[in-house]
Amino acid sequence: MVNLIQLVHPSFSEEIMPTMDTFLKVTEQLQKQKPNCCYFFNTSFGLEYSAIGLWEEEKFQGSIFVGPFLSNAPNLDFINRVISSNQLPLHSRKTLQDFYDSLIVVHPHELNHLNVLLTNLFSHPYVAPQLRSSDSLPSFSTKHEVLSKQETTQQTIEARYKFENELMSVVAKGDGLLAIKIMDEHLELIDFSYRASDNPIRAYKNLLFSLNTLNRKAAEKGGVHPIYLHSISEKFAIMIERTKDLPTLYEIRRALLMEYSESVRTYSNPEYSDIVKRAIHYILLHIDYPLTLEEIAKKIYVNPAHLSRKFKSETHMTLTQYIHYKKIEEAKPYLEKGSLSITEIALLVGFNDSNYFGKVFKKVTGMTPSLFIANTNK
Repeated sequence: MVNLIQLVHPSFSEEIMPTMDTFLKVTEQLQKQKPNCCYFFNTSFGLEYSAIGLWEEEKFQGSIFVGPFLSNAPNLDFINRVISSNQLPLHSRKTLQDFYDSLIVVHPHELNHLNVLLTNLFSHPYVAPQLRSSDSLPSFSTKHEVLSKQETTQQTIEARYKFENELMSVVAKGDGLLAIKIMDEHLELIDFSYRASDNPIRAYKNLLFSLNTLNRKAAEKGGVHPIYLHSISEKFAIMIERTKDLPTLYEIRRALLMEYSESVRTYSNPEYSDIVKRAIHYILLHIDYPLTLEEIAKKIYVNPAHLSRKFKSETHMTLTQYIHYKKIEEAKPYLEKGSLSITEIALLVGFNDSNYFGKVFKKVTGMTPSLFIANTNK
């Protein structure tokens, strides 16, 4: 029997999670250890787990796994290593970054506490809880009080919908600072603490889950492609659920409003026509592949010549120039970090020939990749 305590939403990035075979192999190792043995392991994706065996009268009954978590906060080098060692496409970097940002960072002393907890939590026989409940309490509200509450509730609901529409409009325009200001001014309209007065943290989490959905819809209305919104939404859903204190939840509220607004400014391209927007979305989502005008036109169901004219007219760049510009922008952080060779970086951003990559890089930036690296390291 394998029991997995997930510290991340199970539907998020399932392709990088360990398979059941991995857990079964660790379970075999636990069976060979003493009952109080905690087993720590990590995966090629840098995901870390702690596990302990379940024993009853010195007979092995199964295992408990807790994870995934990280020992250090993820940075660009970490993401690059994961992409390189697992041969992942470059366009997965944003999704990976959001996924790793949502994980708990467990420092060594905290890991020790976790192992102590697991050892003591599962080293004694199961004890069934005794449940008690009280009788229903009568209501003493008068008819006048009920009618007054109904009128107040109606006014609050109307004001709340007006506020939500105003907030969505601001986020859809990409103005994060104004969204935060509006939110701060109308917090009393969305205070649902009365629904869980004994648990204000849960009440505020419910508020943030609603806000997450509201902002996702607003950003989509602002022109952001759903694939970008999915990773943002999943990241904040996980962050909200794993947070245990109100101050951190307050910070998440601000970060959520800012990130959705930023996504509108980054990905919506409101000044472009629908055809050009679709072409740009396709380029950004497949930036690590060799791209051609004909292929993009086919994928977005337009005539190549029409797309070429439209793209040049609106962006003042040919489609090829735009592709090269975006590829070089993707390559720069890797060159700055210096953890990969120029050939590896060229392949990573969709150039099959490193010499051609060098020519394009110089045409876009005015310098060769080697000179760019040298200037970065000065």
